[in-house]
Formats: sequence, structure tokens, C-alpha cells
Amino acid sequence: MANHKWTEETDAIDRATKRALEIIGKVVLGRAQAYAHGNVDTGRLAGSLTYAVKNKQSDITRPGPGPHATDRDRVKKPQSKYELYVGSNVEYAQHVEYGTRYTGSGWPYLRPALDDSRRDAQKIYRDELKAAFRGK
Repeated sequence: MANHKWTEETDAIDRATKRALEIIGKVVLGRAQAYAHGNVDTGRLAGSLTYAVKNKQSDITRPGPGPHATDRDRVKKPQSKYELYVGSNVEYAQHVEYGTRYTGSGWPYLRPALDDSRRDAQKIYRDELKAAFRGK
């Protein structure tokens, strides 16, 4: 019975984490687009920016098999790990962000957007976790 409750709680945390990352992705994306619009002439870079929340299911090894673990000794984690990606597939995006030896330091748009979003991201995540456990 205790295992069932643990599974429900980790599922709730997983769903809250994914929802929070979706919201945070939109916040960071909006700010990155605003910075990118101010840095370039055509708007192509800002228009190409997007975000994605990806589920990274990773392997762990059961305790005890020692250094010679086989595939049979590997198990999946009981919960997923989500990662948020914000960026562009435009070939010159990294040159705008970081600069080149010819242009100098560049015109960052992703780093400032992330920096400006840190407090909001913490609040969003905290609020989503609280909402997940309301009524339990």
C-alpha cells in the first residue's frame, strides 16, 4: 500500500514538473525573442526561436552487482526526468549569442532571457508543486 502512495506522489511531481517547464519555456522564449528582435535586422533569428520539454528516461544499476554489471542488472528509474531546451536551428544563432573572432563578444539573447527568468521559474515550479498536492 505504501508503494502505491509513493507512485502516486512521484507521478504528481512528474506532471507538475512537466507543466512548470512548459510554462517556464514560454516565459524564457518570450524574453529571448524580445532580446533577439533588438539585436538583429531581419527578425529571422527571433522567429526561429522555440522551446521543447523532453523526457529523459535514464538507466540506473541495481545495488550489489559490482563493477561487472550486465544489461540484465540495469533497471529504469521509477520517475522521468524532464529537460527544457530553448534555442534556434538558424545556422548563425550561436554566433549572435557568443560572437566570433571577427564580431567580438556577440549580442546575447538566450543568456539574458534565462537570467531574467530565474525568479519567475522558481515561483512557477513552486506554484505547480503546491497545486499538484492541494487536496491530498
